[in-house]
Amino acid sequence: MKFNRFAIYFIPDQIELANLGASWLGWDIITGKEVRQIELSDFDIKKFTEQPKKYGFHATIKAPFIMKGSKRSTELISAFDEFAEICSPVVLEGLEVKKLGDFLAFRPVGSEEKLNSLVANVVEHFDRFRAPLTQKEIVKRRRTKLTTIQEALMKKWGYPFVMSEFQFHITLTGPLCQNDADMAYSTVRSLFGDIIKEPFKVNSLCLAGEDENGRFHLIKRFELLG
Repeated sequence: MKFNRFAIYFIPDQIELANLGASWLGWDIITGKEVRQIELSDFDIKKFTEQPKKYGFHATIKAPFIMKGSKRSTELISAFDEFAEICSPVVLEGLEVKKLGDFLAFRPVGSEEKLNSLVANVVEHFDRFRAPLTQKEIVKRRRTKLTTIQEALMKKWGYPFVMSEFQFHITLTGPLCQNDADMAYSTVRSLFGDIIKEPFKVNSLCLAGEDENGRFHLIKRFELLG
């Protein structure tokens, strides 16, 4: 399959969480297939997950990028194999449902210092594979009214929410009004309940690719062996 863009994601490999996350969004990034979406009587899940659906159940580590002209995906995979051998897994206390701006996401519980260090290393290490942003991409990023720091980060790394501006999160919804957010929060807590209270291991990273329809697929999972 030919991919327009590539991204480095964390995709949960805990089967129960991964399957429930895929069912929540209606798209399984691991298999690259549509799945039957959970049906809810009080919450319009199809409407409010339409935006994150195409990306799959994941946390962004390095945002989607176009491959630099002189680079090939095989080179990226080879570099990832080597990188994963020296990187250590990170264990978090668990996850919790949080409202980030106008959407809901899972966020880590406890210290994120080791996780943020890992992510910063990924962003820097693989930036040589990223083509410079086009003017169209820059205009799109600026629609979110970037701060001075975010503008500088975007120009350097191709994405404004990295390094000091990074927040590890697994997106659950698109934009919500307060009433819908309250309902979604209760629904997520009920569905995912005990699963997200367990220790949360970031023991692998994934290379994902965007197909011609804008859907993301898992290309390869890299176990962190350091």
